[in-house]
Amino acid sequence: MRKIVIVVFLLSFAVVAYGAPECDFSSSSDVNVQKCFGGSGNQCEEGFGRADAFHPVKLNKSDCTATAYVTIGSIMHDNCCLNNPKEGYMCGKSGDNILSGNDQQICGFEWNKAFYDSRDGRGWEVTMGPYIKGGKTDDLTRKPAREGRIYDKNGNNRRMWVQHKDKPGDKFWKHAIWSNVKETVASRKLKAPKGTKFQEKEDEAFCASGKWANGACQ
Repeated sequence: MRKIVIVVFLLSFAVVAYGAPECDFSSSSDVNVQKCFGGSGNQCEEGFGRADAFHPVKLNKSDCTATAYVTIGSIMHDNCCLNNPKEGYMCGKSGDNILSGNDQQICGFEWNKAFYDSRDGRGWEVTMGPYIKGGKTDDLTRKPAREGRIYDKNGNNRRMWVQHKDKPGDKFWKHAIWSNVKETVASRKLKAPKGTKFQEKEDEAFCASGKWANGACQ
């Protein structure tokens, strides 16, 4: 017991002497510098129109971590926007309808999945960071993407052909399910724990176990 008290005292002394870390949850204008990547909402931002209205991010300023709500859709949409920052649906430009993605617009299907997944509670919380001023941000190195399904504008999770672009300058190409695209190192670490509800078996690659049954990760 005495050792615990001494450790706590020393930690408290260190915080007083050297100060708590200076957190930085701000968003960069550089698309390749991001925080809370894969989480629902615009990076680690708070406030109406920036945070997920259903599951807003929780910022812990004592250790500079952020607890974000993650869905398969938010992972898909963040990766799509990373590859298509200027033309992607709800990727930062104004004029897009937040309630329904355009089926013919790049990242529109990914946005639909993100919106309905969050609204219907098909996600899980993840602690991200720490985000300290001048410190590291998320690793956006591209890796092969996991496979999963996407949604149409009515929230239907079904196989369909989609217009997609892997990176700016590419021609549109079609795929039936979200695959053969790039996903970041940061988002590939986001894996749903047992009991997380998904609609389709085709999304089971996002389960920590890699297995889905009866509407949830096993």
